[in-house]
Amino acid sequence: MKPLNHSNRPPLALLTLALAGAALPAMAEEHGFVEDAQANLNLRNFYINRNFTNP
Repeated sequence: MKPLNHSNRPPLALLTLALAGAALPAMAEEHGFVEDAQANLNLRNFYINRNFTNP
């Protein structure tokens, strides 16, 4: 029986992380990179009514 998903290529996520890691030092050297950084966090509450009773 053959393995389902084996390949010799590195996974796409690993390639993406390598490219992002190479680009971050160049961005960090720019003046005001950390001082001008900001982040927004939006949290929302939700309720799902899963009442499966028959009327």
